[in-house]
Amino acid sequence: MEVQIPAGVQSGQRLRVAGMGPRHPQTGRQGDLILDLVVEDHPVFKRDGADVLVDVHVPITRALLGGEVEVPTIDGDVVMTLPAGTRSGHQLLMRGRGVATGRGRGDQIVTVVHQVPARLSQRQRELLEEFQREEEGKRKGWWG
Repeated sequence: MEVQIPAGVQSGQRLRVAGMGPRHPQTGRQGDLILDLVVEDHPVFKRDGADVLVDVHVPITRALLGGEVEVPTIDGDVVMTLPAGTRSGHQLLMRGRGVATGRGRGDQIVTVVHQVPARLSQRQRELLEEFQREEEGKRKGWWG
């Protein structure tokens, strides 16, 4: 039997299919089929009601400088502009990119997660050490 599942259902909801259950032994009347719904977890997306949550891993340089990042959505990948100086854990809202329900669509909440390289080239290390010296110099001047 094929059953049409409405958009936006959640685990724990029940769906009644009229006239598709067993017959009552005394009256002979066809009963209803009751389905207890279980929505499986997705490997990339999480759900919060009609909202979809996703983590996007970005290189720390992209987070510092800003730029475009590819964000997975339930409709396919979308390019989003990341503001310069985005901190790890910062959340960005994509309106209307969530789960469709009878009342419209939820939103998608994108959490930025910094990717820190495990290994650096000699040149990368030199540049980061120079950056660190400049940052420490700013703090000394600021603190007096």
